[in-house]
Amino acid sequence: MRRLFSLSVLFLSCLLISCTQDATLQKQLKALESRVEGNDNTISELQTEIIALQRRLGTLEDTEATLNLTERNYSLVKSNVGNLLAVVNDIKPYSDGQKISLLIGNPYNITFDGYTIIVNYSRRLPEFPNVNDPEKRKIWLSEISKYRESQKQKVVVITDKLLPGRWNKTTIVLAPAKPEEIGSIGIKISTNVLVLYGGR
Repeated sequence: MRRLFSLSVLFLSCLLISCTQDATLQKQLKALESRVEGNDNTISELQTEIIALQRRLGTLEDTEATLNLTERNYSLVKSNVGNLLAVVNDIKPYSDGQKISLLIGNPYNITFDGYTIIVNYSRRLPEFPNVNDPEKRKIWLSEISKYRESQKQKVVVITDKLLPGRWNKTTIVLAPAKPEEIGSIGIKISTNVLVLYGGR
């Protein structure tokens, strides 16, 4: 009888130790989950900052101008011959793509005989959710992945002249492209042929 009682006490002690260990492990697991979630937030925020910095670096060093697609405000394009201006005049569906009507401003008293436009376009960069919500963060990560996959480039050679002191109309077609895939447009312009009138 005494032996049975001892065994029962031993069993209960082991059970109590096991429960205590389980509770400790549960606390440690929750702490780890909290740290992982915090790290996920930090990584997501850093990814957003990196993308934003890459875009700014492109604007500062790579002479790319980001065009405003919602308002008709001009953007400064740092070309190889000086500063030009660019405005998105209109965007319309065209076949399996989008037709972009641009106005290129030439502020100089020089005619440029043809030019090349390098167009970088993609979906709109999604904003990082401020709310600490794992579901919203998951949606944001999915949108970031779609944004990166949507990044494309097109080189367009324009044979028309860039006339001096005026806005010059030009059209580019980005295809294949759905409307939601044209949420951001950056352009670079280069030209090598200058025309000056007069002289001797």
